[in-house]
Amino acid sequence: MAFGGISSNYYSTYNNYSYSGYNGVDTWTDNANKETEKLKDSLGIDSSGNKKTDTTTKASSASSFLMGYQMALEDLEAVSKKLQTDSKDNVFSKLDAVWNDVANGKATKDDLEKALNDVVSAVTDFADKYNNTVSYLKKNTEHGSGVSSQLASFERGLPTEKALKTMGMSLDKNGNLQVDEKKLKEALVSGVGAYMDDEGKLQNGITFDESGKMQIDPKNSTLLVDDKGNLTYTGDRKSLTSGSDFVKESIGGQYGMADRIGNKATAALDSSISSILGSDAPEAEAIKEAEKKDAGTYGSTKKQSTMSDSFLQFASFAKSGAYNLSNYYAVNMLNMLV
Repeated sequence: MAFGGISSNYYSTYNNYSYSGYNGVDTWTDNANKETEKLKDSLGIDSSGNKKTDTTTKASSASSFLMGYQMALEDLEAVSKKLQTDSKDNVFSKLDAVWNDVANGKATKDDLEKALNDVVSAVTDFADKYNNTVSYLKKNTEHGSGVSSQLASFERGLPTEKALKTMGMSLDKNGNLQVDEKKLKEALVSGVGAYMDDEGKLQNGITFDESGKMQIDPKNSTLLVDDKGNLTYTGDRKSLTSGSDFVKESIGGQYGMADRIGNKATAALDSSISSILGSDAPEAEAIKEAEKKDAGTYGSTKKQSTMSDSFLQFASFAKSGAYNLSNYYAVNMLNMLV
């Protein structure tokens, strides 16, 4: 989240609420809290700040859409980093470390299974957050052409269906990313001592049962496990990681799926509010009108406007300029703490 300029933004928001002292009239903090509560209610956020529902709902106003989009983007950015190979402690670097131990006879079957499961879990989390973001955008395109542009950008970030299939993934009829965990694991170990069977199919003696547990056939695999769970590899070291290397580059490498989608999420967070909504947003004229008013006349603006209370908070914020989505969200979070 970008924190640059929060101090000035915060005081700009402060000035937008009439401070009336202690004459029985709500102070600016009371007004801020009331506005924030309305935004939280529209997004399904409880009093502790936790989301009661996901963000795949249709937002009732521009401000609620922006806050919901912010949450979806932050989630997507976070899960993408777990897969990006240039990110610290990404799941692929941990799997690489285990493969190295396997090659040197220092790993156990449990070590390898955990590393594989961590990759699969990170990929399924990524798919879930991607689907959540795309679904949210699809349900809120009426907020402006910019929303549709954001949607198209994220959809272009995925590989072709043929490429997805090689990693155990696919797109359903609604464009949602689906992950077959068993096939993804098979792709990750596909290079381990692989050979062609009598039917011309690639085999390596490693399979996964319905529960996802790895099974190793001692007669047909170069990856062997003893009764204590210790692994020994008798094949070519280069082929040991060829399957996981392919998945790693396709998903987390430079220009990989998580890299492209994660960068798009970051770029959206750094975009101005006006570019996210688009110049044809239904509230565009209301924003222009709000910008003409004095920054310290929140009370009079409220009386003269027909905008919703939650949008007034957004419009008041917009008076100070085209701040990015991260700063808009940060100011509202500060309001929640007052």
